[in-house]
Amino acid sequence: MLRTLFLIAAGGAAGSVCRYILSSYIKVLYFPGTLVVNILGCFLIGLLAGLDARFNLNTNLRMLLVVGFCGGFTTFSSFSIENMELINNQKYFTAFAYISLSVILGLAAVLIGIKITSR
Repeated sequence: MLRTLFLIAAGGAAGSVCRYILSSYIKVLYFPGTLVVNILGCFLIGLLAGLDARFNLNTNLRMLLVVGFCGGFTTFSSFSIENMELINNQKYFTAFAYISLSVILGLAAVLIGIKITSR
């Protein structure tokens, strides 16, 4: 258990640093860095999920790369793969609700947070 937590933490730290560097570089080009990071993260988690399905990746490697690195790089990749699993399992309403509620409630939570702290 401690080893798994260490692997997730190490991967998460590396992913966070990569997100910061990439986002900072892209912002210099006047483009939303988070969009690019999110799409790259989705592509990477898709590649890793495909590799895992094909080759049954080692659990430690999966924890390091999928949960740790991708989670630190962007949680949007986790959100996206969870929705793909729902869609693949034909749980369309649940996927639609998850996507809709995540966007609507996420924006509402940001707005409420700003309103509370800007008084």
